Amino acid sequence: MKLTVKLILMLLICGSLNAQEHISIIPKPVQMSTGQGKFIINEHTAINIVNSKSDLKPIAAFLNTYIKGIAGFTLPLKRKSANSISLSMIKNQEIGSEGYLLNVSPDLIDIKANTTAGLIYGLQSLFQTLPQVRTNATLTVPEMQITDYPRFKWRGLHLDVSRHFFTPGMVKEYINLLASYKLNRFHWHLVDDQGWRIEIKKYPELTKTGAWRVDQTHKVWSDRPQANPGEVPSYGGYYTEEQIKEIIAYAAERNVTVVPEIEMPGHVASAIAAYPFLSCNQKPQLPLTGGSYSGMSSNYCAGNEEVFTFLEHVLDEVIDLFPSEYIHIGGDEVDKTSWKSCPKCQARIKDKQLKNEEGLQSYFITRNS
Repeated sequence: MKLTVKLILMLLICGSLNAQEHISIIPKPVQMSTGQGKFIINEHTAINIVNSKSDLKPIAAFLNTYIKGIAGFTLPLKRKSANSISLSMIKNQEIGSEGYLLNVSPDLIDIKANTTAGLIYGLQSLFQTLPQVRTNATLTVPEMQITDYPRFKWRGLHLDVSRHFFTPGMVKEYINLLASYKLNRFHWHLVDDQGWRIEIKKYPELTKTGAWRVDQTHKVWSDRPQANPGEVPSYGGYYTEEQIKEIIAYAAERNVTVVPEIEMPGHVASAIAAYPFLSCNQKPQLPLTGGSYSGMSSNYCAGNEEVFTFLEHVLDEVIDLFPSEYIHIGGDEVDKTSWKSCPKCQARIKDKQLKNEEGLQSYFITRNS
């Protein structure tokens, strides 16, 4: 008898643990409690936008996009319903600008936040309790109460599309994934030696030439030899301004700010392949096929005024495209060998009373910031 009671108690405890274990919200909420009930989402579930000065219809549309994707139906907008998902704006100092309150009972899912960003994150937590793929199963949400807000203001993820190109659709999927975990910055590595991926209308050769390279994907990256004249550059791609605007808007719907990276003064062999005057030796070169740099120019000439004019024009177009407060400029791994033997660079060091080539890089970065 004692063994039977002990076994029953163990099963009850395990069952209780399992009921909570399947509620896995990432990142872990600041506060979370669970109940025994569940809310069922079906065709009769309504979205209730509580009186708000802000336009919350885009938030409702974001919710409906997810529901339609996994269940095939959309939820009506109604003010009163026996089974509803409520979205409302409040004033709560504890949760800040990106926090939210999520309360789930058998007849109501209630999401409150100070901003639309907070509502989006409340929905992201809700989505994590639902299937991630198309299903015919009943959509059930466990009873729970969550108070959540981020520890860090800047929560980012990086994607290098220069070495290996990703289609706009794949970039959106990447943004979708990072947004689902409440990251709010997408660091888009658009420029590097092996590919220039952003359309710059004033300099069309950047994408016509710099975005394409000879395909040597069957070889190890570091062993790919330089391309030979006459070989067809078949691997690559770039994003048009319209595609970039579309991706920025897609990210904004998920409270993600896109931060572009435009490398300088190094890692720009792709730009030099398009416009040889940007390098110190100004010799024509073909785009890199991989990680072998033998005999290739990969730095801007820091002593050439035309380089700064070029970069000003490039950055003007980038600034017009991206709403981000920041533009990342890389600045790493600058091989200063070419600067040491370049008359223009040495003259710049002397004219600006710089100590050496390290000072020249500081001058370069400061001038373009």
